[in-house]
Amino acid sequence: ITQCFMDALCGNYLKEVSWEGKKISVVGDSISTGSYPGLLGQMTGATIQNLAKSGARVAGATSGANTLVSHVSGVAEDADLVVVFGGTNDHGHGDAPIGQATDRTPDTFIGACHSLYAALKEKFSCPIVVLTPLHREVETREDGIELKDYVNLIKAIAPQYSLPVLDLYETSAICPET
Repeated sequence: ITQCFMDALCGNYLKEVSWEGKKISVVGDSISTGSYPGLLGQMTGATIQNLAKSGARVAGATSGANTLVSHVSGVAEDADLVVVFGGTNDHGHGDAPIGQATDRTPDTFIGACHSLYAALKEKFSCPIVVLTPLHREVETREDGIELKDYVNLIKAIAPQYSLPVLDLYETSAICPET
């Protein structure tokens, strides 16, 4: 994932900028608690602030849900890049409905995406990059909602906030079979 991340992130932005001594903040779920943030730091020379938490979701219908928007306040104000990687838990075990295109409440996935991206844009002038979920073992829930639905929503909403999207669902070779 890290080489794919490095190659695709903001076009060639990471390659064209010296990241030595700069700070990359990561907001995400358990996938981001793994090795890629550390490898990203090693490859770039940047300091990594990892705010990822296992089980984190974009939307939080359940009171006290661990949501990505609740992590924004912890992101360092001097971040040089913010990476947002979430959505798989919303599909896998989230209890928030997808919602409607006009939603702006954090209690639906669509509304929570808007809340998250707006909060990030309001707080930061540095680049913010959104990553789509990777493939997962079960991609169609019992109610018929597919992981691809969440991916497509992220790809549709993030650009409304001028946020580039790295579509790992389509471009990553990481899947349950590999």
